[in-house]
Amino acid sequence: MDERRWEDLNIDCMVNILGRVGMESLLLDVPFVCKSWYRASLNPSCWERLIFPDIKSSYLELAENWVDYPLLQRFVHQYQIDESHFSTTAFIKFVVNRSKGHATALRLPPYASETDLKYVSDVCGDLKGVGLPADLISIHCKDFWGLRVSNSNIFNDEAIAIVNFLPKIKHLILRYAHIDRDALMKLLQGCTELQVLDVSDCIGFSEDDGEILKLASHITNFSCEGSNDDDFYEEDRISLDDFYDGYYTD
Repeated sequence: MDERRWEDLNIDCMVNILGRVGMESLLLDVPFVCKSWYRASLNPSCWERLIFPDIKSSYLELAENWVDYPLLQRFVHQYQIDESHFSTTAFIKFVVNRSKGHATALRLPPYASETDLKYVSDVCGDLKGVGLPADLISIHCKDFWGLRVSNSNIFNDEAIAIVNFLPKIKHLILRYAHIDRDALMKLLQGCTELQVLDVSDCIGFSEDDGEILKLASHITNFSCEGSNDDDFYEEDRISLDDFYDGYYTD
């Protein structure tokens, strides 16, 4: 029998497989298997979901040197980059550009800056869902309708940004956030197309607030369980949830 070769495998089949693997494998494992897998990994269809791996709290103290994070260390090593010239912004652009503007879901890493967010907004016009670090929330993308921001501070400015810049927002996930009651009222009054609003386990308003429950009564899936107006906040209970397949797609 003739030995089977990777190059004989239909590239559409390979792309279909790669669309199901994580970003770390796409960047650091698959391209180095052989030329066939490398070429397949360049297909924009493999990069429709740009889910940057989360960085655990133990690395959050290394803000001055993000290359200490293992994923970035591997990236620098595999692509033979001079560490002194390494830039997290360049890394984000490198990944985003692999999608060639066709990304539909994005979760930016905690080290992302407003400049990175602006770049993504300009390049990824097909975005429909995004997960952001707590300090990045204002964004404007065509047909954008799903937003997940965990462990964030939502006050009047943030609420106004969501209402003004995300007019078609239908799914809004703000679990474990510190949400000012007035800000939540603005969201409920201004986001008229909301179908899903999850503000459970939040601080700043009470889950049995009658006025809030009345304003939210038209939302098909509204959740505020566990929320209270106490100032106490459990820092170590929070982590940014992963997107799951199909959550923010049409």
